[in-house]
Amino acid sequence: MNKSLLVLLLVLIVSGSMTSCRKYEEGPNISLRTKRARVTNNWKIESAQVDGIEKSFDPYWAKQKHYMYSDGKYIVTIIDPVTLEARNVQGT
Repeated sequence: MNKSLLVLLLVLIVSGSMTSCRKYEEGPNISLRTKRARVTNNWKIESAQVDGIEKSFDPYWAKQKHYMYSDGKYIVTIIDPVTLEARNVQGT
């Protein structure tokens, strides 16, 4: 009886931890890749909202690109909203 109660308690704890809050909204609970490896990629903005209004079709947002490298460096292409000229911002 005592052993079956312990097994039941263990099953409840494991099942409760699998359905609890996750650290990231999108993505797996468990990943073999590091945080840096998951972020490393070329990104573009698909959707942007300012005060609840969709702005992703605005040239300022539509042409922005984000490049994140595995060594921690990044390049962001930013569009000036007045002149619509692109410039790159680099950092780590």
